[in-house]
Amino acid sequence: MAFSLTWKCWIFLLTLFFFSVSCCISEGDPTSQIVGRALQCFDNGYIYKRCYEAYRLTESGRLDVPRQETDAFCGGPCFVETDLVLRCVSHVLSHFTFYNRATLRDVRNTLRAGCSYGRDRGNFNVWYYMYRANDGYYGDPYNRFHFDSAHKAALNPMHIYLPFILGLPLLF
Repeated sequence: MAFSLTWKCWIFLLTLFFFSVSCCISEGDPTSQIVGRALQCFDNGYIYKRCYEAYRLTESGRLDVPRQETDAFCGGPCFVETDLVLRCVSHVLSHFTFYNRATLRDVRNTLRAGCSYGRDRGNFNVWYYMYRANDGYYGDPYNRFHFDSAHKAALNPMHIYLPFILGLPLLF
């Protein structure tokens, strides 16, 4: 009797295991599907219709707009269509990061500054605005490192002296 009860328990557990595995297997990785849908915004024929292909925003986060074409880019369909691509990507994946580590905000700031009538007009270098937006502290959310003229990371002296001034232990 004890043997048959144990045997039935094993069959039940095995059946339960196979049932749960078959129910939990999905058709594909949902994360890759979401990223794939976000990347489709760049090739969407309904969004990019009239913008010259060389001036379009790419998945790498680059905007290759020559300075002499700034008026055509900003006053023509390219600016509007690029903004629509950014909105499309934002609706699919709000925390999208381009291949060059730029965020949607970085690219929007680049568009605004590049099409402004200030000193940055015509500068569509996303890296420039990523670096400038963080005042030279790109890549370190706590601003412990800054870049000197040779672009070498150096420890910010304020983070060395501030804990001692406040009487706190140095926590790194």
